[in-house]
Amino acid sequence: MDAVTIEEAIRNAIETERFSAYYYDQLSLITEDRRARGFLMKIAAQERRHAAKVERLGLMLADRELVRQACVDVSLAETTCSSWDGEETITYHKALEIALETKNNVERFYRTLAGLLRGEVVALFTVLADDEREQIQALERFMRTATPPPQRCLSH
Repeated sequence: MDAVTIEEAIRNAIETERFSAYYYDQLSLITEDRRARGFLMKIAAQERRHAAKVERLGLMLADRELVRQACVDVSLAETTCSSWDGEETITYHKALEIALETKNNVERFYRTLAGLLRGEVVALFTVLADDEREQIQALERFMRTATPPPQRCLSH
């Protein structure tokens, strides 16, 4: 990746969060399992709140207006998920695994951005990566206690 401006990095982060919300919304639309649907919708709502938070903080840190669109393909954090290969049905636990893998991908993305930049904005991306890590840990704790439903959860 070429040098990324602060404004581009912030826009990339905002769009990553927005795409994450879209991704989880789409998964929730195709699930047949109520628990999985509720779980995915909850994550989508968290991602929308996260996008708004990133935008607020980013605007405070940027010296000028943010660029209008991301300079990288932000869908890669979700669409490169190896846990879901587009199979017709996946279990509730598979939905949890997909969420876990995508959270790990987004955490790596933020840590990469933090390593590419200098100044105050590094703290923003470090905090975002740390937030993702906390969500990963909470998801891992939940996965250890979640019981699988008797039926399929996702189909498309």
